[in-house]
Amino acid sequence: MTYPENYDEETVKGPTMNLVMVNVGVYFLLAIVSRNLLVIDGSALEVLGLYNKAFFQGSLWQMITSLFVHLNLSHLGMNMVFLFIFGFRAEESYTDKEIYLIYLTSGILGNILTLFFFPLNSISAGASGSVYGILASVVAHERAVRSPKWKNVLYAMIIFLVLASGARVNIISHVFGAVGGYYTGKWLSQKKRDKRSSFQAQDYQEQEYR
Repeated sequence: MTYPENYDEETVKGPTMNLVMVNVGVYFLLAIVSRNLLVIDGSALEVLGLYNKAFFQGSLWQMITSLFVHLNLSHLGMNMVFLFIFGFRAEESYTDKEIYLIYLTSGILGNILTLFFFPLNSISAGASGSVYGILASVVAHERAVRSPKWKNVLYAMIIFLVLASGARVNIISHVFGAVGGYYTGKWLSQKKRDKRSSFQAQDYQEQEYR
């Protein structure tokens, strides 16, 4: 596992750990309600997961809450391992607010497409769409700075896809979560590059006037 060069107490209190703690905290609260540590009760998922029928009937909060809800302990564990590893990697490239933005926009995009590709009685939950978004945002940043490392991250994303595949997996959320994360990361990286270029041009002009 690779940590950022500035890995310290600040990093431990950063967005990655905050997101992991929220996901884990929500899981254990729902486990208490479900009276089952291993599997979350379906009635809890109908309220806080993305239950298509309930969403269209007005349960709009599910668009956000479902990004922090998991079906069972193994589902939570896999997502948190990859969030932990690649979240720290993303902290090298993005600010705290940007990582939260990537997490939410990726997950929401995956959820929006889920509403239209899955039947009304389907329930989706989990951070995997958001985690794919964070992975893809790292790819976008590495490509923006012309680093060959983006291929390594892409390979890791493919491994995650294979490990997370299965009959009941929401592949739509994974794919469009990655799309959302990639383009959000690309936009943020472009903004930073433009800002840096503007500062360099301004500095060059100031030197000419001296």
